[in-house]
Amino acid sequence: MQIRRTKEVLSANSAAPVSVEELHEGIDYQASITREDFEKLAGPFFDQAARPLKAVLDRSGLKIDEIHQVEILGGGSRIPRVQAMLQEALKGCVLDKHMDADEFVVLGASLFAANLSTSFRLRKFGMTDAAMYGMSLRFDELHKQPQEDKGAAAPTPEADAEEKVRNLLPYMKKLPVRRLIHFNNLTQDPIRMSLLYNASTPHGLPPATDPQSSAIGTFEVSGINTVINKYNNSGVINLRFEAGIDGVLQFERAEAVVQYTILEEKIKHLKPSNDTNNSTSSAGAGAEQGEEGEVDESNTETPESGEAPAEEVAGEEASPEGDASKGTKPEGAEGGTAAPDAGTSEADKNVERIMVPKTKTAKVRLNISSSWTHPLLSGETLAKAQAAVSSWTSLEKAKRDNAAAKNDLEAYIIKTRSAFADGDEKLLKVADFLAWLDAQEAEQAKKQAHEQPAFSTEQINAHRLPCCRNPQHSPCGEGKAEGGKQGEDGAKAGEGDAASGKDGGKKGEGEQQQQQQRQEEAEKTEL
Repeated sequence: MQIRRTKEVLSANSAAPVSVEELHEGIDYQASITREDFEKLAGPFFDQAARPLKAVLDRSGLKIDEIHQVEILGGGSRIPRVQAMLQEALKGCVLDKHMDADEFVVLGASLFAANLSTSFRLRKFGMTDAAMYGMSLRFDELHKQPQEDKGAAAPTPEADAEEKVRNLLPYMKKLPVRRLIHFNNLTQDPIRMSLLYNASTPHGLPPATDPQSSAIGTFEVSGINTVINKYNNSGVINLRFEAGIDGVLQFERAEAVVQYTILEEKIKHLKPSNDTNNSTSSAGAGAEQGEEGEVDESNTETPESGEAPAEEVAGEEASPEGDASKGTKPEGAEGGTAAPDAGTSEADKNVERIMVPKTKTAKVRLNISSSWTHPLLSGETLAKAQAAVSSWTSLEKAKRDNAAAKNDLEAYIIKTRSAFADGDEKLLKVADFLAWLDAQEAEQAKKQAHEQPAFSTEQINAHRLPCCRNPQHSPCGEGKAEGGKQGEDGAKAGEGDAASGKDGGKKGEGEQQQQQQRQEEAEKTEL
């Protein structure tokens, strides 16, 4: 944090102090640095500042003379050395600073997000994003039906390579975009393909991408055998990809579009004849008029480039056998016309039933399985990552709490020190009381040291001479008697001293209690 503050100070000043508290074993580090020294130390980083600008000029093909105005944004644009590097790359072009370097970026992002959202009513403004990295789709396994035309030329290696690798998302393609790839007459499962970064991107592959293997992920499509068994052919296989405004490419769905033909019954009404002699001609004329005036109901339903919604897939799936059974020809029908029975009424004789073919379309969703080179976190890996983040969060919280506690302690010390310096009455009273307590404790310890005898009676008797131990021995007996009297007198004197010490202790305790009561009354009065 201090280093960052020093860098910001150097953006406006030629020198700045550097201070790091408790750098090592409680020792603080203090120094100073000049802007010139800082630029020398960070020289390799400043050299990289103009690289993106040069890359933009190279890709766009613009010349310096064609640039009318340059506006710099971002917090780093305030660093003088960065401005100098940009001006050097633009050959002395003036850098404008009309907008707030930090807020303008946030404002633009907010307006763009509001423009995309449906929750805000905002006047639409133009903004076009493009794919920064091209992507290709390589087909690793694809079972196609061989060509039956013997006169057709064999595919060239270039055509075969183009068939196996498709440029799915070209470089600088406007976003969002949808891509559709279709195949005809596939014979069996599966379709295996790999999604790759396009190595022909001018600025190369994304960072941390292996140039030898630029694969992003692999996909496998299955379910073609089920379609073939049901409809006797695979139809058209459509693979749909979509890249949103964020540039993330997704494999939306894979489906098979199959067309099949069934027979349906159609009723034609004939005009009744008034004259039996010309019934044949009238019936023929009525049949011709009926054929001319009828509406053809057997319009062929064709797929719309495989772009029907998923709801139509299940609804349009139909079994050709089941539909064909509905349109089975009646017995006795020849040429698609049902012969009238002898017992039919006159109205039934004027109706003609025929079987007409009708084309239907079925859209069947295929199964997709994917595997990414850099898969999402899950299971044990996700648990380890979460534990690492939780540990880091705990350490950061402990660090912040420690810093806050140090700040509080420092504030308390400064406040207490200033109070002593100003001579606060309350603090002085507390200090006097603490000094009085220390004096009382010292005096009490001194009295206890005087009252305790140096030797006990047992220790004295153990060190007496043998003659003194016999009380009947005259010299020692007399001395003992005299010594006993003196000892009794000394004991009485000691008892008197002890009693006086106790009285003094009681008096001291009383004075202490009175002092404490006076102090409490003074504090209550002040409050």
